[in-house]
Amino acid sequence: MAKQWRLSQVLSLQITMIVALPLLALALLSYIWVLPQIKTDIFQHQQDVAEVIVGKTHAFLDGTENNMTAIADFLLHQPQSSTATVQQLLDSVVQHQPLIKSISLINADGMMQSVGLPLSRRAQRETYQGIDVSGNKHYQRLAKERGRFWSDTYLSAINGQLAVALAIPVGTGQSLIAEVSLQHLSDYSSQRGTPSGRITMLIDRNAQLISLSNSTLSGQQLNLSNMTIVSRGLEQDNAVQQFHFNGINYIGSSVFDSNLNWLVLVAQETDVAYQYVDLILKAVIIASLFALLAAVLSGIYLSQRLGGRINRYSENSRQIALGNYDLYWPRIRIDEFSQLADHLQQMVCSIKQREQALSNSETSLRATMEQTPNVAIQWFDAEGKALYWNRASEKLYQLASDEVLGKTLSQFNSTNPEYNENLLQLFRNTAASGEAIGPYEQPETLTSGKEIVTLSTV
Repeated sequence: MAKQWRLSQVLSLQITMIVALPLLALALLSYIWVLPQIKTDIFQHQQDVAEVIVGKTHAFLDGTENNMTAIADFLLHQPQSSTATVQQLLDSVVQHQPLIKSISLINADGMMQSVGLPLSRRAQRETYQGIDVSGNKHYQRLAKERGRFWSDTYLSAINGQLAVALAIPVGTGQSLIAEVSLQHLSDYSSQRGTPSGRITMLIDRNAQLISLSNSTLSGQQLNLSNMTIVSRGLEQDNAVQQFHFNGINYIGSSVFDSNLNWLVLVAQETDVAYQYVDLILKAVIIASLFALLAAVLSGIYLSQRLGGRINRYSENSRQIALGNYDLYWPRIRIDEFSQLADHLQQMVCSIKQREQALSNSETSLRATMEQTPNVAIQWFDAEGKALYWNRASEKLYQLASDEVLGKTLSQFNSTNPEYNENLLQLFRNTAASGEAIGPYEQPETLTSGKEIVTLSTV
């Protein structure tokens, strides 16, 4: 037998499903559309920030390149300038440009001809002048390419700080190499007014960290090639990625600057980036739980109200089946229940009318059967038990109804068992076919021993 469900269970389950399905659809929509859209917004914002940093970094270094270009033009157009004049020019530029820590003028033989230093370090000038720098990697690259370039980052031998060199050829033999400290670039990167949880990194093409906003790691030789977002960014794959750095989880993207061969990485702490998503998610979960709880409680409440009315109607139906018709039918402001009550009351009226008609018919039939003096009428069930015995039967068989009713043929007519069995078989045949048998002549022996012949119909 199939499991029977209570109305409260059915309504609670159905109402819960009605509430839960839109919530599930909302969750699915958020996963398919909202979260990717948020990720796209994060990517676009980080790209914008990275482009701004690239522009400001160029502006930061352009002053140095402009000064170096001016010096190179001067040397190219004033080749007869004295060593003292050139030295004074180099010292002046270094003194008034805090980013530039030194400017070296190298002759065609790879010997340092002049070096410009800040006032605080000019006493060490003789240490550098006249030394052979032909083995210097910057000079070697410049001698080979004869085109200006920005070098990779390195630790300065002058002040021990992270630096980068700008190399510019002068004419056919001389070269200018300016050493630019990146300490101010780190400070510049740290002054972005960045929101809480956001970091910006400048990374060279060898994955060496140049600067990191709001961190003591800036200025240190830290290689980040083990970070996937860095290695992919240097390959100019700037997709949003999550990564772990310095004990914190971040989500970020990058922009590769092909002019400097540097990578600008902008990232936000994952918890901060998705804080509003988390708040919305928590709010949705709490609202969903309240909605589901309200749905369950509503289902229970409605089932109790409807169940009480249905139970009343069910009990009334049972009473109708038992023959009790004077019943109370509660009125409900639900059209279907009102129609059900009306139909059940109509059914009660119809049953009462039919029962009254049947009762009248039975009364008339009994009166007719009782007033028929020469027709003996008996009713038997399938087992041969007497149910009705009219007066003519009492007279014909000389047995009062009290002696017969409720007894079988064998009990009140034990003298003729063969007759009893034949009569029972006739009862069965009639019940099976639904057709009457007879009239036929039937010899019978009364209990007194008297033999008679009757004209019988079964």
